Amino acid sequence: MTKMVLGLAKLSYKERLQRINLPSLVYRRIRGNVIEVYKYLHVIYQVDRSELPPQHETGNVTTRGHSLKLKK
Repeated sequence: MTKMVLGLAKLSYKERLQRINLPSLVYRRIRGNVIEVYKYLHVIYQVDRSELPPQHETGNVTTRGHSLKLKK
């Protein structure tokens, strides 16, 4: 898509992103994943939890101030 911007077609991907001040696709994908995990942990939308990663069982142990940990 960035190649369609007038004058940027011959530049490298990294240079095109810098010129039009956009983050990379890798960054945008990671950011999207982090947003989805936040929504899951804070129950912002209804989802079938059986298909999502299980939350870490903390028991009586504190996990650095909150219980919003996921199992690896």
